[in-house]
Amino acid sequence: MAVDPLVLKMEAEGLNLLVESEGELVFASDGEAIEALRTVSFQSPELLEACDVALPAVGLGAAYFLILGNVDRVVSRVMSQRARAALVEEGIEYKTASCVKALPERYARSMADYDRRARSAITPQAYLVELKRVRDR
Repeated sequence: MAVDPLVLKMEAEGLNLLVESEGELVFASDGEAIEALRTVSFQSPELLEACDVALPAVGLGAAYFLILGNVDRVVSRVMSQRARAALVEEGIEYKTASCVKALPERYARSMADYDRRARSAITPQAYLVELKRVRDR
Protein backbone atom coordinates (compact mmCIF):
# COMPACT_ATOMS: atom_id res chain seq x y z
CA MET A 1 0.00 0.00 0.00
CA ALA A 2 1.20 3.51 -0.74
CA VAL A 3 2.52 5.73 2.03
CA ASP A 4 0.16 8.52 3.08
CA PRO A 5 1.32 12.08 2.21
CA LEU A 6 1.12 13.07 5.90
CA VAL A 7 3.65 10.33 6.75
CA LEU A 8 5.92 11.60 3.96
CA LYS A 9 5.60 15.16 5.33
CA MET A 10 6.44 13.94 8.85
CA GLU A 11 9.54 12.15 7.58
CA ALA A 12 10.65 15.05 5.36
CA GLU A 13 10.54 17.35 8.37
CA GLY A 14 12.49 14.89 10.55
CA LEU A 15 9.58 14.31 12.91
CA ASN A 16 8.28 11.25 14.74
CA LEU A 17 4.84 12.65 15.53
CA LEU A 18 2.80 15.06 13.45
CA VAL A 19 -0.69 16.25 14.39
CA GLU A 20 -2.72 18.35 11.96
CA SER A 21 -6.26 19.70 11.81
CA GLU A 22 -7.62 20.59 8.38
CA GLY A 23 -4.07 20.76 7.05
CA GLU A 24 -2.84 23.10 9.80
CA LEU A 25 -0.10 22.13 12.23
CA VAL A 26 -1.37 21.46 15.76
CA PHE A 27 1.56 19.62 17.33
CA ALA A 28 4.83 18.06 16.21
CA SER A 29 7.74 16.28 17.84
CA ASP A 30 11.09 14.95 16.75
CA GLY A 31 11.41 12.98 19.99
CA GLU A 32 10.50 9.34 20.53
CA ALA A 33 7.00 8.97 19.03
CA ILE A 34 5.35 7.04 21.87
CA GLU A 35 6.81 9.35 24.52
CA ALA A 36 5.67 12.46 22.64
CA LEU A 37 2.21 10.94 22.22
CA ARG A 38 2.09 10.06 25.93
CA THR A 39 3.12 13.60 26.88
CA VAL A 40 0.50 15.30 24.72
CA SER A 41 -2.13 12.78 25.89
CA PHE A 42 -1.51 13.66 29.55
CA GLN A 43 -0.73 17.37 29.28
CA SER A 44 -2.86 18.64 26.38
CA PRO A 45 -5.24 15.92 25.15
CA GLU A 46 -7.38 18.53 23.40
CA LEU A 47 -4.59 18.88 20.82
CA LEU A 48 -5.47 15.44 19.46
CA GLU A 49 -9.23 15.83 19.21
CA ALA A 50 -10.60 15.54 15.66
CA CYS A 51 -7.08 15.66 14.19
CA ASP A 52 -5.06 13.64 11.71
CA VAL A 53 -2.04 12.02 13.34
CA ALA A 54 1.07 10.60 11.67
CA LEU A 55 3.54 8.30 13.42
CA PRO A 56 6.22 6.01 12.01
CA ALA A 57 4.63 3.00 13.75
CA VAL A 58 1.48 2.31 15.75
CA GLY A 59 1.28 -0.42 18.37
CA LEU A 60 -1.65 -1.10 20.68
CA GLY A 61 -0.40 1.34 23.33
CA ALA A 62 -0.19 4.18 20.79
CA ALA A 63 -3.60 3.21 19.38
CA TYR A 64 -5.14 3.51 22.86
CA PHE A 65 -3.64 7.00 23.30
CA LEU A 66 -5.09 7.96 19.90
CA ILE A 67 -8.51 6.52 20.76
CA LEU A 68 -8.55 8.40 24.07
CA GLY A 69 -7.57 11.56 22.18
CA ASN A 70 -10.59 11.20 19.87
CA VAL A 71 -8.48 11.57 16.74
CA ASP A 72 -10.14 11.44 13.32
CA ARG A 73 -7.43 9.67 11.36
CA VAL A 74 -4.18 7.80 11.99
CA VAL A 75 -1.49 7.22 9.36
CA SER A 76 1.79 5.32 9.63
CA ARG A 77 4.35 3.25 7.79
CA VAL A 78 3.64 0.20 9.94
CA MET A 79 0.85 -0.76 12.34
CA SER A 80 0.26 -3.83 14.47
CA GLN A 81 -2.83 -5.91 13.82
CA ARG A 82 -3.99 -5.28 17.39
CA ALA A 83 -3.66 -1.52 16.90
CA ARG A 84 -5.61 -1.70 13.65
CA ALA A 85 -8.36 -3.76 15.30
CA ALA A 86 -8.65 -1.24 18.17
CA LEU A 87 -8.89 1.70 15.77
CA VAL A 88 -11.47 -0.09 13.61
CA GLU A 89 -13.53 -0.96 16.69
CA GLU A 90 -13.64 2.74 17.61
CA GLY A 91 -14.45 3.83 14.06
CA ILE A 92 -11.19 5.72 13.59
CA GLU A 93 -9.98 5.97 10.01
CA TYR A 94 -6.47 4.68 9.42
CA LYS A 95 -3.98 4.15 6.64
CA THR A 96 -0.75 2.22 6.93
CA ALA A 97 1.76 0.99 4.39
CA SER A 98 2.08 -2.29 6.32
CA CYS A 99 -0.03 -4.09 8.91
CA VAL A 100 1.93 -6.70 10.85
CA LYS A 101 1.42 -9.15 13.69
CA ALA A 102 4.42 -7.72 15.57
CA LEU A 103 6.10 -4.36 15.02
CA PRO A 104 9.66 -4.43 13.66
CA GLU A 105 12.30 -4.43 16.39
CA ARG A 106 13.35 -0.79 15.87
CA TYR A 107 9.82 0.31 16.84
CA ALA A 108 8.94 -2.51 19.21
CA ARG A 109 11.76 -1.63 21.64
CA SER A 110 10.39 1.81 22.46
CA MET A 111 6.75 0.70 22.51
CA ALA A 112 7.09 -2.64 24.32
CA ASP A 113 6.15 -1.43 27.80
CA TYR A 114 3.18 0.58 26.50
CA ASP A 115 1.93 -2.30 24.35
CA ARG A 116 2.27 -4.74 27.25
CA ARG A 117 0.28 -2.45 29.54
CA ALA A 118 -2.34 -1.91 26.82
CA ARG A 119 -2.80 -5.66 26.34
CA SER A 120 -3.17 -6.14 30.10
CA ALA A 121 -5.58 -3.22 30.48
CA ILE A 122 -7.92 -4.49 27.73
CA THR A 123 -9.68 -1.11 27.25
CA PRO A 124 -8.30 2.36 26.46
CA GLN A 125 -9.83 3.76 29.65
CA ALA A 126 -8.24 1.08 31.87
CA TYR A 127 -4.92 1.70 30.07
CA LEU A 128 -5.04 5.39 30.94
CA VAL A 129 -5.83 4.62 34.59
CA GLU A 130 -2.86 2.23 34.74
CA LEU A 131 -0.47 4.76 33.18
CA LYS A 132 -1.64 7.49 35.57
CA ARG A 133 -1.12 5.11 38.50
CA VAL A 134 2.44 4.36 37.37
CA ARG A 135 3.14 8.05 36.70
CA ASP A 136 1.92 9.11 40.14
CA ARG A 137 4.09 6.65 42.09
